[in-house]
Amino acid sequence: MSDEKDVEFYAASANAWFNTKLEYDKSLLVLSAGAIGLLITLLTTVGVSSFTLLVVFFASIVSFVVCLITVLAIFFRNAKHLEELISGKKTNDTILGFLDSLSISTFILGVILASFIGLETARNNIISKETIVSDKKGTD
Repeated sequence: MSDEKDVEFYAASANAWFNTKLEYDKSLLVLSAGAIGLLITLLTTVGVSSFTLLVVFFASIVSFVVCLITVLAIFFRNAKHLEELISGKKTNDTILGFLDSLSISTFILGVILASFIGLETARNNIISKETIVSDKKGTD
């Protein structure tokens, strides 16, 4: 009886772990795709005020694209990995661990760069509004 409970507990734990990892990867996929859309919208509507900001836009978009591609590769390799496990083949997929690290690293880098873009864009808007206000005071 105790062995059956242990097997049930192990199965439930493995299932919960798998579902959590799947949701984590799906979240990275959705958030990266949304971030790319947001950055492209910001780039086309607000524009850039310097070459440095353009490079940061490019680097941020590339980071999120790499994250997207990596998560899709994880989904593909997970499916192959599970097939091998079910068929009883010995599997040691170290690439999955690397892809996991790469996906979160590129996502975090993209978030940091996008935050910089947001702060720099806000700073530029404040400076341009201050310049307009000071120009109006000088003409009165």
